[in-house]
Amino acid sequence: MKSGFYYLLIFFLFSGIIYSQGSYSLNRITQNNDFGEVYGIAHGNDGTIFVAKSFAGLMAYQYDGDSLVLKATLNNGFEAADVAVNENGVIFLANGEDGLRAYTFDGVNFTCKAHIDNGYSQGYALEIALADDGTIFLANREDGLRAYKYYGSWFDHRIYLQGGCYHTAYGEDNTLFVARLDGLYAYHHTGDVLEEKDHITITVYDIDIFSSGDIILTNPLGLYVYNFDGSVLVNKSVFSDVNTYYASVIGENGTIFSACGSDGIRVYSYDGIQFNSITFETSISDARRICFCGNGVVIGSGSEGVIGAYRYQDSTLTLTTLIQEYGKAVDVAFNSEGIIFLANDIGGLIAYSLTGNILNKLCQTMYPGYVNSVDVREDGIIFSTNGSLGLSAYSFDGLSLSMISNIDLPSRAMNLDIGDDGTIFVANGGDGLKAFKFVDSSFRLTAHIDNTAWAEIVAVGPDGTIFVGDSYGSLEAYSYDGTSFTSLASINHGEVYGLTVNPEGFIFVAMNMSALETYSFNGTTFQHIVTAVQGGIGGSGVAFDKDGNVFLANWASGFRAYKFTSDSLMLQQDVVKPWGKADNVAVRNDGKVFLANNFGGMIVYDYTDVTAIDESNTDVFPGDFSLSQNYPNPFNPSTTIRYTIPEKNHVALVVYDILGNEIETLVNSLQPSGSYEVNFDGNELASGIYFYMLKAGNICLTKKSILLK
Repeated sequence: MKSGFYYLLIFFLFSGIIYSQGSYSLNRITQNNDFGEVYGIAHGNDGTIFVAKSFAGLMAYQYDGDSLVLKATLNNGFEAADVAVNENGVIFLANGEDGLRAYTFDGVNFTCKAHIDNGYSQGYALEIALADDGTIFLANREDGLRAYKYYGSWFDHRIYLQGGCYHTAYGEDNTLFVARLDGLYAYHHTGDVLEEKDHITITVYDIDIFSSGDIILTNPLGLYVYNFDGSVLVNKSVFSDVNTYYASVIGENGTIFSACGSDGIRVYSYDGIQFNSITFETSISDARRICFCGNGVVIGSGSEGVIGAYRYQDSTLTLTTLIQEYGKAVDVAFNSEGIIFLANDIGGLIAYSLTGNILNKLCQTMYPGYVNSVDVREDGIIFSTNGSLGLSAYSFDGLSLSMISNIDLPSRAMNLDIGDDGTIFVANGGDGLKAFKFVDSSFRLTAHIDNTAWAEIVAVGPDGTIFVGDSYGSLEAYSYDGTSFTSLASINHGEVYGLTVNPEGFIFVAMNMSALETYSFNGTTFQHIVTAVQGGIGGSGVAFDKDGNVFLANWASGFRAYKFTSDSLMLQQDVVKPWGKADNVAVRNDGKVFLANNFGGMIVYDYTDVTAIDESNTDVFPGDFSLSQNYPNPFNPSTTIRYTIPEKNHVALVVYDILGNEIETLVNSLQPSGSYEVNFDGNELASGIYFYMLKAGNICLTKKSILLK
């Protein structure tokens, strides 16, 4: 059977590029947790507040009445969608495409106790409801509704109903309410059976249940109360005003707290007949989620990941703390001390230190606009481009970032690079290329040329040549004499979104339409060297390290690593696809690789040789996936393949021939975390090259083996 793998191999064979998975691996070290939208909030019996924050993962906070203190975070590479806590303190996480997970929390660390994926449909686990008998109902956007029992270390699947589900709540008398695209369904739950009782057509954003058994539905236009008598849903009351409603929760004495977008958090009473407005609070500018934690504590969140804690007392809602951590990671730079500066789009500019495996947030600037890029000059001054502010310069004293100066630029400042003499070159969108000197705390324009449709990105070569990528389809080369630019060459290239030049002067170009290209430049002419097709639209960032490794960030398909020689790009690490959109990449002097993952935050990787396996550690659970080179290699007639997985997952290990035909499936099963070895017998096969591919979750690793008889 031929697979997509066949077409990849054919490309490498006929283009003259050598395909080699090599013996290297991108191993995730850590990730910041500033990013993501809050999708779910729950509280434990001890007052711990658990937050499912999209790409940041599962977070635990302690609330002391005045402030929210972050106690722990857990990010397993998927999009956290909802969280619920049972009476025994077990935390259940609806984890998007990853399915359902169960955790315990000891106040410091999360421990995963069980995991079940979404099945072969690969749906999206969206929301959880807990029944009185311990049944866990999981609403899945594509896969439908599933019910599980949890037995301490595993889930037992009990019920399945087809058809996408978005919200669910469990009420009195074993009644389950489920929101689908075509309305609200009411079911009676007995054992392993769900019996549909009624259905109404209504758009539902959220569901909660009064102590009386009546249900409240949050609709974009307002609040609806229904009574369910066991067989029929009957509307009792409707409240609608100019606000947009996203979520509601019922607190003490039937008080209703609603997240109302730009109108903040609103509080209502309900007497069984009508609603009455009590108060509102607008510190969260786009309120989307709400949770009542008892004792007057209300937790709300906004669309950009803002989290607010409130105290409700005597009909007054008082904000006690607000956590504003949001943005989109788009660029990374470092100073000589290894401090990391992250361009965070609408979230400004952030400084981090990396201590061991911990990213420490040091400070953050918050200015209007969109921070597009960042770079650091040898004297330690940090420069950034901002879609609204233009070009800015900052100082950093170890604790805070302070703006020194700013110059407004027409069009939109997209990207910058710094020359050896300290000149700042700016790709300024529709206004072309500009050069600035920054002396005595002020900017001075020294040169400007505008012969590109849209200057997207700029890079300075080792000989001082300035290269500009145009998102409308060209690659330009210029010289700069301190007062003016001279055009040297231009080629029609396709949309350029990533551009860098290595110390030998080779130019690496990430194209929007799925290619990484390499050129040389002799002062007058571009010479094409090699192209690597990586798949997916949105090649957006490229960087290199001192060992000749090239790292490519691609919006659609993830993150790859290549080995570059003077005439070839060899694929070393196939797709690593973290949740988010791989936007840009930078390599620090110590070899640490930093991925700006857009709304997925910033992820730090080691790029290391994983061939050697310590036999004494085969039973130790690893920290990341790895696939080792088979041994012996070449082999005749059998060889051993070793791999490790960090957590329970469905694993497939498949062997292909050089034409992409599937030869043998060595593994195809659910496996717990650990290290494994599998024997591959080639006794019935002809001599030649064979590839073996490890698939686990969204990870795919491939290596080459040689059968030599």
